[in-house]
Amino acid sequence: SRCCLDPLGIVEDLGDVVAFILQAGGKLLAQSQVEQALRIIERDPLPQNPRRTTRRWMLDSYDLTDLLLGLMDWDEPGHPPAPQPAIARVLDHWQRAFSLGGHFFGKAERRFRVALPLATSNDLGMFPEILLRWSRLSERSVYHNWATAILDQWRTDPFHRAYGLFPRISAFFVPVRFLRGMTSAARLFKDNTNLLASFLSAYRETGDERYSETVRGWHRGFVTHLLRADGAVRMQWTPDRPAEVVDLRSFQVIDLLCDVFVDLGFDTALDTARRTADYWLRYQQETGLFPQCPEPPADWASISDSQTDMTVALFKLYETTGENAYEEAAIRCMRGIHRFHFQEFGLANSVDSRTGEVLDPTSKTKFLALSLKAWMALENRGRIYASGELRARLADR
Repeated sequence: SRCCLDPLGIVEDLGDVVAFILQAGGKLLAQSQVEQALRIIERDPLPQNPRRTTRRWMLDSYDLTDLLLGLMDWDEPGHPPAPQPAIARVLDHWQRAFSLGGHFFGKAERRFRVALPLATSNDLGMFPEILLRWSRLSERSVYHNWATAILDQWRTDPFHRAYGLFPRISAFFVPVRFLRGMTSAARLFKDNTNLLASFLSAYRETGDERYSETVRGWHRGFVTHLLRADGAVRMQWTPDRPAEVVDLRSFQVIDLLCDVFVDLGFDTALDTARRTADYWLRYQQETGLFPQCPEPPADWASISDSQTDMTVALFKLYETTGENAYEEAAIRCMRGIHRFHFQEFGLANSVDSRTGEVLDPTSKTKFLALSLKAWMALENRGRIYASGELRARLADR
């Protein structure tokens, strides 16, 4: 059989691979990717995703998140070469390019490095968590201040105040009519979940009750607008349009609401996580795998990365509830991943959840590395929350 290899490095996905390559004993491989990233940053402190095929004139904050996380994962154990100057250089240039008038934004014009006045939840959601981590590691408060500014932007957004959820775009200086409703639409995966994770991280870091109240308010909005009575989760919502279909990426809700329960002692959040998980357990196939979407028009594909993250979420739910059904479902899923996704050529990107037949044989480096999360969760089931480091490693962002 023919095999096509992508010769580019994995710089834009560094945070998805470095820690797991190190976990597997591949220090030299991880070091080669870090060194490549440092060379790229030396040439351009705001590198664009090399695999981006559209909007080449635009810079996206999101493209920098896994680069920064990977460098921090390399830095914390003290491995040479030291990436601290590169991390500081990226963040300082990011602040200059992506902030304007006291606000932070997700997009910038590439040539002149000028912010486009659109604060996008997908692009900015991870940054407060990243900035708080780097403020702690570098012992510089300026990064903490930037994180606070971003959180305050979203905490006071009119859509969030009205509905509890975060909109896709929080606009400044731009007439709303040009944004085609995106300032009044909430998208769950990445947009809302990453921002929720940042608020939760900020609460753990500071103990500021404003952040815990934001998390509780988000939960109320989620239950009201995104959670169906049967436990299914709508992936997008607008006040005046029918909701989008459900899909397996709602594993992030289970995962994060377990975190909310642990950090805030919020029993209602755990009940919501149960409802969501119970919906999906009804659709777990004989293979042990979960379909991407079990409702018409159904998508019976099992996507490798979603199976990994659902497994981690179920192990966390087992730990927080003590209910064996979630542990058993996680183990069945892992058996399905091992039997059907792992092939001679690597990790099949997708298989039929009903039969295990390979649908997409593409083996993605980052998904192969990230698949270790499920095995780490299995090995540490029942004590994931005993280690802050393990909990951070298993997080999906």
